[in-house]
Amino acid sequence: MHILLLSDGTEKPGGWQTYTRDLAQGLRNQGHTVTVTTDLGSPISFLTNPLQSFFGATKLKKTLRDHTPDIVHITVEPYAMMMPFLGKEIAKKTVLTIHGSYGVRPLQGWNRLLAKQYYKTLKQCITVSQYTKKRVIEELQKTCGDHLANEFERKTTVIPNAVRLPVSPGAKKESDVKQIISVGGIKPRKGIVESLQAIAAYRTMGDIDVHFSIYGPYKKDGYYEKVQNTIYGLSLGDKVTIAGNVSEEELRSAYASSDLYLMPAKTTHDAFEGFGLVYLEANAYGVPCIGPETSGAAEAILEGETGFHINPQDPQQIAEKMKLILEEGAIKEENCRAFAQKHSIEKMTEKVLEIYHRLQAS
Repeated sequence: MHILLLSDGTEKPGGWQTYTRDLAQGLRNQGHTVTVTTDLGSPISFLTNPLQSFFGATKLKKTLRDHTPDIVHITVEPYAMMMPFLGKEIAKKTVLTIHGSYGVRPLQGWNRLLAKQYYKTLKQCITVSQYTKKRVIEELQKTCGDHLANEFERKTTVIPNAVRLPVSPGAKKESDVKQIISVGGIKPRKGIVESLQAIAAYRTMGDIDVHFSIYGPYKKDGYYEKVQNTIYGLSLGDKVTIAGNVSEEELRSAYASSDLYLMPAKTTHDAFEGFGLVYLEANAYGVPCIGPETSGAAEAILEGETGFHINPQDPQQIAEKMKLILEEGAIKEENCRAFAQKHSIEKMTEKVLEIYHRLQAS
């Protein structure tokens, strides 16, 4: 089978790129031919520029003629905006994976008509969590009516994200300072300020010193300034490191040496964690997680086994869960690793291939 994956690449850090890279690897390992597009342009431009979808479809038509794929799989949601310009024959062999917020945002803006059209014409969809599927259904009901929402529910399969398992997680070094990390950058949705408030609360009740490292991109904008003000306002200047973007090797090392993954991600009407692959990545190294009780992130954490669900707005509750993990050993490393192993690339690939075969048989 020849599969064409519509993505903006596989090398850059980020959820879209990681998903595409891992899926491509899994498909190739099973003997399939995979082509990944890398020249369609910025995904966000498809939501902000009314002409981008048309121009992108024109470019994609040449790729389709050159490669004649059996399956087209859109792994970056905004690229689905091209579907109304590609025709029904292409739609018949196209799958869309919906990761999170960008499954609902197109239905809330000027491009609602294009979004309605691709949700109508696509024959198979994948969501990475039950929560994401529920949110898209709710938005379709609100903007397009029950018929299209019901049709989407019927043709959509939930397939959670996969995680690359470390070859050898290694043994953690004993230290007087417990290492807490967050991966994904400095954004309001990631709950960085809430994490800092929780760490300050823990320091008033905990018996162990901690250090918090934040990995991922950031801009020196208003939220970054708010984070900096929170750090110094809570006297955490020597307890926090803003690491920024790092290499994969450095990130693996950070996971391996950490004691807790903390990301109390926030949920709004148009922004949420679709699943939260980072929680699984931490689990793969035996690292317990603390994340929100809402959104797809709740499905990426087994309550009481691989971590705890919390209210992102309750720093005291988060601090209490931190104490359970860091001081009382409430979450076992082996449980975390076992949960991550259930989300292997091989298992995800097998489920995606079932969708492809279903599409070809229809």
